[in-house]
Amino acid sequence: MSTGTGNRTTRVLGLAALASVGLLLLFGLVVTPPDVVQGQLVRLIYIHPAMSTWAFAAFGLTALASMLYLWPRT
Repeated sequence: MSTGTGNRTTRVLGLAALASVGLLLLFGLVVTPPDVVQGQLVRLIYIHPAMSTWAFAAFGLTALASMLYLWPRT
């Protein structure tokens, strides 16, 4: 097994974060009741803002990394 920068605490925190995301997806997409007006489509509201925020952050990070890569190395 290779030695990395993670230790027991970071692995436990990572597993706890993964379990939390799983529970949030379960509650947001399965357990919550449908809305009176929107019906089942209300569940998209739980996913769309988070995904769009991550998409914008990923685009910004990629754009920044691309600019730094193309910057002349003098």
